[in-house]
Amino acid sequence: MQPLETRPEKIKPLVCGHRGASGDAPENTMAAFHKALAVGADWIEFDVQLSADGKVIVLHDDTLQRTTNLRQPLRPVEFSLAELKKLEAGSWFSPAFAGEHIPTLDEVLEEFRGRLGMNIEIKSRPGFEADNGIERKVAEVLVRHHLFEIEQVLVSSFDAGRLAALHALDERLPLGALYSPKELPLGFDPFHLLQLTGARALHPPFKVVDEVLIARAKKAGVLVNTWTVNELPDMQRMVDLGLDMLITNYPAQLRELLET
Repeated sequence: MQPLETRPEKIKPLVCGHRGASGDAPENTMAAFHKALAVGADWIEFDVQLSADGKVIVLHDDTLQRTTNLRQPLRPVEFSLAELKKLEAGSWFSPAFAGEHIPTLDEVLEEFRGRLGMNIEIKSRPGFEADNGIERKVAEVLVRHHLFEIEQVLVSSFDAGRLAALHALDERLPLGALYSPKELPLGFDPFHLLQLTGARALHPPFKVVDEVLIARAKKAGVLVNTWTVNELPDMQRMVDLGLDMLITNYPAQLRELLET
């Protein structure tokens, strides 16, 4: 994997599969991660939260309704890991993926460490517990797997408080500050998130990325990784701007664009 912090000025951006290759396989499953690897992704992005017994699981939504066969608006935190593992998490996308299950963070790291970089997003929005200890749990898993290098892992979140808590737990952990301008206070400078959180990368939505932001980031030595870039014209614009990483549901298409 090409290290993030030592990449030359004009190098192509890294390809990151959003929830894996989620345009072609059920999001946040091992199938989606294997698909991302197969089509040439450098990284995968995925979401984590906790089970009732405090295990770090890979799941985006705050309920199990959309992406499992439970089909009820019940929350993962209401179920133990053993109970969650009994659920099926692939056939909602296509019958071809029947039998997929909710992975744990440990399982993903064990399977893909050294093969893919991993952008781990800690969910934080209304409907998620504010003080359930997930920062410490995620830090413990990464310490156990000896993952501290930014070319291997990033922990990201929209919640500056969660990132600051992670930084306080272990300053070695590479952090990325997710943000959307419409959710920031009026006049707030997103670069201030770096000081607030200890983050080493900014993760803005692609629609707000421009030459000014990139020039400022390069001058400050800050990485810029953008989401979620799914259309070819947008991919090309981000490539031309010189971003460090593009997060996309379609890593195969982005890889093809970069290779032409």
